[in-house]
Amino acid sequence: MKACAKAKRDAKNANMAGVEGLKGADFNVFKQKQMAAIRAEAREKYAFHENLTFSDSAYFLYLKQEGKSVKDMVAGGNWQSNISKAQLAKLEKQSKTLKAEFNAKNKAAALSAIKKSDWLALQMVEVKLHGSKKDLKAFNKARKNLEMKLATEFTQQV
Repeated sequence: MKACAKAKRDAKNANMAGVEGLKGADFNVFKQKQMAAIRAEAREKYAFHENLTFSDSAYFLYLKQEGKSVKDMVAGGNWQSNISKAQLAKLEKQSKTLKAEFNAKNKAAALSAIKKSDWLALQMVEVKLHGSKKDLKAFNKARKNLEMKLATEFTQQV
């Protein structure tokens, strides 16, 4: 099934390549930006966390605490050797608490979006985790419809 979807995408992109020198990559960039903006706007209605993925690991909490960037740490070696075991345990506990809050907030928002069939507010992983097979089919259909709408908009802009 994935190979079939990829073949359809490739064919659509090849068709885009014939439009005044545009490449399939141009459409992909356009589609990704548009879909991200639509999803971000829809996600605000349900109070999803502003980040799509959890980023407050113990390591990143340490970086924030120290006011350092990842670049600073590359040359610095093992960050865990710079702190005590108690500090490390505290950062790991804090990270675990933040992750639980992140997951709970996103689960509640996802369940609300699924209940209202607002598929554009969701990521596929959220539908798979919290929805049914019927929900996943509806999500995929909504996504395909949006992709077709964006393809039409893209060709009209050219």
